[in-house]
Amino acid sequence: MWTCSRCGDAHDGLATVFGPEAPASWLAASHEERSAGELTPDQCILTTGDTTHSFIRGHIEIPIVDRDGETFVWSVWCSLSEDSMRTTAEHWDDPRRADLPPMFGWLNTQLPYDPATLGLATHVHTREPGVVPFVEPDPGADHPLVREHRDGMTWHRVAEINATLIGDRS
Repeated sequence: MWTCSRCGDAHDGLATVFGPEAPASWLAASHEERSAGELTPDQCILTTGDTTHSFIRGHIEIPIVDRDGETFVWSVWCSLSEDSMRTTAEHWDDPRRADLPPMFGWLNTQLPYDPATLGLATHVHTREPGVVPFVEPDPGADHPLVREHRDGMTWHRVAEINATLIGDRS
């Protein structure tokens, strides 16, 4: 049994969605930087020094190959350029938001992979309002996350991730 950090309810079985509430840069920022920034469940603006950083939350969806139709999701944060973030904000409530071209971003979430995922290149695909953007790790990168995104993962791998992030629940 595990307790969901979003809904607060206890659930049986394995969790299939994991991710932090904020980008890694936000978590590492000083109290003063966070106080001057903005963090919502979907977007984040943070100024460190003379640089303003923009982040959007999205999902890396990985098929579970031995569970027909099931998906494992990493809820992640990606940095976007100022222009990409402005375009996203301008179309946030637009029903045709999903028609926007993918935007280049850098992963700003550390996931339990070796090597580290922080700074991995991504492509952020917006979807219709109310649906979290789809994050595609750059398929050209040689990284275990990229391979799992492309090839899928097993239910056993989901159990390993649960054990790493939640611990033994027996």
